[in-house]
Amino acid sequence: MKRLLLAVVAMVALATAMLATDIAPASAADVTIGGFGCVTGSHQRTVPAGSTIVIRFGFIDFNRGVLTNLLQDQTTTSSLNEGAPIDVSGLYATPTQNPDGTWETLAFFHTGVTLANPGDTMTFTFAVSLAHQFAEELNGPVAFDEGFTPGPPAFSGPGVIVNGSCTVTAV
Repeated sequence: MKRLLLAVVAMVALATAMLATDIAPASAADVTIGGFGCVTGSHQRTVPAGSTIVIRFGFIDFNRGVLTNLLQDQTTTSSLNEGAPIDVSGLYATPTQNPDGTWETLAFFHTGVTLANPGDTMTFTFAVSLAHQFAEELNGPVAFDEGFTPGPPAFSGPGVIVNGSCTVTAV
């Protein structure tokens, strides 16, 4: 169980570290919020009034095959302001390799919600579920550089592996 928790925490921590730029303007009115970082961290973000919210989420892995299998097995949902969950599983891009050798896939959920005035808020939920048990290999040069001890794979799923909410407030 500790390896499972380590794998999930490592995946989220690595994703958060690799996606450290949490708020980045995509255009004059769009503001991108890092979904993983917000729902697993402080659960709140502020944006300039007039911002239209885009939620970014993604996965990073040491192995393209593992990441591809994860994408095929996952279901990702998001809801806005306590609305019905929206299946956003198909928004992930094809995995690409980073300079450090890791592989990542990103998705951008354009909510269509604009926080027009200071004090306006939007709350979103973000959940990732796996249909099957998933083996995560914690090996390879990047894993060793990150301080992981080689060993047998950690397992996660089936079921929810990430779940949380984030409130975005205009200032």
